[in-house]
Amino acid sequence: MAGVATTRFSDSHLERATVPSGGYLANQIVQAPSTRPGVVQSIKPTVENDTVNVRTDGIYEVPAATGTTFTIGATVGWDDTNGLAVAGGAGDFDIGIAGLAKVSGPLFVQVIFGA
Repeated sequence: MAGVATTRFSDSHLERATVPSGGYLANQIVQAPSTRPGVVQSIKPTVENDTVNVRTDGIYEVPAATGTTFTIGATVGWDDTNGLAVAGGAGDFDIGIAGLAKVSGPLFVQVIFGA
């Protein structure tokens, strides 16, 4: 299941990437060619061999399970299988730090990419 970042508040760095088999969704969280975490910059799903920009800095609201909590500044990881933010080191790769605390209940955590 691909996860997507729903809101971008600010940004500055882009990397060009070739889309792998299976394609990317608009705003999908991925590892950029440099292996830095990033968000696909596209307004529609992409297909294999398309070229896209991946933004590796910025502040995004990222999906998280209702019971998952984060303190401000905590490392946030990414579970690519379930498309959810998890504790740093517990997912497929770390994506940034929590910009705001997340308590049990909300379905999103604010993540600062590139921090």
